[in-house]
Amino acid sequence: MGVGEDTKKLTEDILASYDLRVKEVRKLEKDTQSMLKEFQGEQKDMAAQLKKTFKQAEADRIKAFASMKNEILAEQAKRNKEVADLLQEFSAEGGKMSASWQSLNAAMAKRRSGKPTVEAEVKVRSVKEVIEEEKKEEKASPEIGLEEKVLGFIKRHPKGVEVGDMEEPLGVIRMRLGVVAKGLLEKGMVRKEENMYFPL
Repeated sequence: MGVGEDTKKLTEDILASYDLRVKEVRKLEKDTQSMLKEFQGEQKDMAAQLKKTFKQAEADRIKAFASMKNEILAEQAKRNKEVADLLQEFSAEGGKMSASWQSLNAAMAKRRSGKPTVEAEVKVRSVKEVIEEEKKEEKASPEIGLEEKVLGFIKRHPKGVEVGDMEEPLGVIRMRLGVVAKGLLEKGMVRKEENMYFPL
């Protein structure tokens, strides 16, 4: 084979090799573009899914926060009512105590004045007679009669009674009634729940 033939064959081989490489490069380019397109589609789907997930998570978070807020507001309203009830109770007790002290002051003022208390169909006694009679009553176990009165009053109120409720009906100051009621409790003759006394 001559040089011309060899050169021609070499040229043909080079051209064939070049065409083959160009073809492979184009195929590679096409595969790369296809892969990039597929990747972009997956990326887009992932972004949409993440957006949906975040949106749902945000909605759940807002809902949970609203629920927690409502619970806090309800608890606060409950506490406000409890405080208002306590204040009202203290106010009522304060009014009763004030009335009791006024009653005590009025009674003490009458005693200090030396003038006997006049009641309808009651014999008027002198201050000296009253003091001597009270001394005799004190010597003869003064709390027994009052104790019976307090016990009887409590027995007539099975739903319970406070010391202040006995003050006006029994005509005895609250402080003394409290001592008697406590004595009955210690003797096991009545029971007590909070400020209320109940018969046994």
